[in-house]
Amino acid sequence: MRKRWWVAGGVALLLGMGAGTAQWWSSQAGERALVRLTERLDAQPGWQASRHEVEHGWRHSSGVLRLAAEVPAGHAPFDIVLPYRMRHGLLATRLDG
Repeated sequence: MRKRWWVAGGVALLLGMGAGTAQWWSSQAGERALVRLTERLDAQPGWQASRHEVEHGWRHSSGVLRLAAEVPAGHAPFDIVLPYRMRHGLLATRLDG
């Protein structure tokens, strides 16, 4: 009977470690995707993209994405500021903002 508890505890531990690793991987993958998006936007002619106030977490990340357009001299600067919150899940990542 005691052996069963040890086996059940080991299985539960392995499942917990697997779920934690999957959550960590999901967080890293979501962050990499947002970095690639920012780099792609920054590579567009006439635009500068940057991220500010970035907070990383296992279950969520948040920050501000700033897009600035290059304007001719004498015109008002044109900026778009997009606050975002990204929730990382095991099956999907959700981006709000």
